[in-house]
Amino acid sequence: MYIIEIFYSIAFLLAFRYWSVLQIKNIPIWAMPSAFGIKMLVGVVFLILYMHPDTNNSVPSDTMRYLRESGYLHAVFKKSPKDYFTLLFGIGDDTLLVKKYLQNTFLWCSGSYTIVNDSRNIIRLHSVIQFISFGSPYVHALFMSFFALIGLKNLLISFEKFSIVKPIYIFGALLLFPSILFWTSGVLKEPILFLGLGLCARSFLVKEHLFKRIFYGVLSFVILISVKPYVLICVFPAVTFYFLYKYIFNKRIILGLITTFLIGVLVALTFSKTTQKGVQYLSRKQYDFTHIGKGGLFVRGDTSLWYFGPKQYSKFEINIKDTFVIIKKPSYGLIVSLKHNYISKPTTVYPDGKKRLLVYYVGGAMSYIETTPINNSRIQILKNIPEAFINSFFRPLPTDPGSAFKYPAMLEVWLLFFLLIISFSNRRKIDSQTFAIISSLFLFSFFLFLIIGWTTPVIGAIFRYRFPAQLALLIICLLLISPPKKSSE
Repeated sequence: MYIIEIFYSIAFLLAFRYWSVLQIKNIPIWAMPSAFGIKMLVGVVFLILYMHPDTNNSVPSDTMRYLRESGYLHAVFKKSPKDYFTLLFGIGDDTLLVKKYLQNTFLWCSGSYTIVNDSRNIIRLHSVIQFISFGSPYVHALFMSFFALIGLKNLLISFEKFSIVKPIYIFGALLLFPSILFWTSGVLKEPILFLGLGLCARSFLVKEHLFKRIFYGVLSFVILISVKPYVLICVFPAVTFYFLYKYIFNKRIILGLITTFLIGVLVALTFSKTTQKGVQYLSRKQYDFTHIGKGGLFVRGDTSLWYFGPKQYSKFEINIKDTFVIIKKPSYGLIVSLKHNYISKPTTVYPDGKKRLLVYYVGGAMSYIETTPINNSRIQILKNIPEAFINSFFRPLPTDPGSAFKYPAMLEVWLLFFLLIISFSNRRKIDSQTFAIISSLFLFSFFLFLIIGWTTPVIGAIFRYRFPAQLALLIICLLLISPPKKSSE
């Protein structure tokens, strides 16, 4: 019954043990296969937790959606290989093909409402894995863990020479930090994001052949923009400061920071319309998360998203199994669309006999917290900076709402906070390049914390999204800390 799962598990373990390309110099040969074994176990836990509808959500979890919709895409191959590859590579206008094969999907069809449809790209990847997974979710988790471990390998290669901590300890820290281990062992975007971050670090920090560095840099850019564009946006100011500090301003930190800030302001002013679209996008994401957190019925309109409170439920035919809604009576709710600059407007929808896509049908998130609305305002987004940073870095707090899972997340936050304190209080003397790396990592994590805090009023989602920012802070600790010296006898 589990022959295919056992086969792939053994194959990956043997590959990490005996294939030299997958091994890492300066750490024991057993480290990589052991790490993969750990991720296999965590992957099982991940699937047990997420391969069912969310506790407060009557529609499938994102994990189920990715695997289900990748199955829909994979099935296109049997009907028409040409259509499949058109959808796989996004060649030309695929509107008719989406309507023909994928009209009942949610994550795939959400692309019309986002800047880059990163969900589509993960569905594409899983549809390719479907050729050899035979539909086993566990096999998909194995492949994603494989990608994540390649990312970990590249992170270790990138940063080990800038730290005096033994490579095996760096490896263990990057592997076992709780949120990193958990989220990079599943089937969502995080394992591929982890791979992209590792390749990005290697392209800048490892001295090797120029062609190889360019290759890693381009590949990391493609990966990051494909799975998490906002993380790539946070990389830009970090990289800008790194080059200004190291190559232009002769290691003057204040001048480097001021120039980085001025470049950001100049870009914002030069591309004012694009900047405003970014604010609109953040407003819309905050709007979506706020109403998902509060609970309600979310229906995809023709060019917008509709939200209805529980009192309106009786006016709909709600089919949870096939994820569609039919309007039976005039219903009152809110509408959000580009036409309204992503600010919610009261609306009335009338019966039309159409099957509308059921996006979410939720009772509210247990870990929802109130946040200040952005309301499409550049000024408000600046005012929200303290709130955004506190929410994304320090929460959950003991008094915050949520299930028992909030306590491990809370312990992780304070563990990282105390690691930072210990690292700074026991810091070693560092050279200018290491200082530039540490400063760049701080910038990256700061901007990522802001974006998450601006848009995410659900602590459970914050816990998932912030792991790259926590990764940057963990690496800072490993670069700064001076291990205690052994006392002489």
